[in-house]
Amino acid sequence: MPIPPTFGPATGWYQAGQGAPNSDADRRGMRAAAIPATVVVLRRLGQRIPAAQLLRAAAPPAGWLVCMDRYTQPNWHACLFADETMLKELLPKLLHARLERENGGVRLFGGIEVDAQGRQEYRQAWLCTPTPARAREILLAMVDEGGAA
Repeated sequence: MPIPPTFGPATGWYQAGQGAPNSDADRRGMRAAAIPATVVVLRRLGQRIPAAQLLRAAAPPAGWLVCMDRYTQPNWHACLFADETMLKELLPKLLHARLERENGGVRLFGGIEVDAQGRQEYRQAWLCTPTPARAREILLAMVDEGGAA
């Protein structure tokens, strides 16, 4: 069962409507709600990526994570922005995002990823941690438990 959104500063959840979409006021609202996060993408084309493989991969992207429902109500989507301007997204949006687990600043989101052509939808999961070091700790623990993400 997904964990419902909690709104406010630094919660990671933003409800649009404070300003026109993509206006300065809107981006300030997103930034106020966003949380710093390192995001480990746990699936490729709907298939789990083994934790050992994720550990060997390039460092996961880090930026400002925010979930919003702009134009997608009642569904949420998660975005990872490069910096506090909230202009450049580092990853494709996680559509139909739902918070599945949360523990000590670590969040696991499930959702849908659409391929580059916009034709195929795949199950996706994001492991969101406060720091790259925390992401690495979790992946190492996953390897010790059997390696599956």
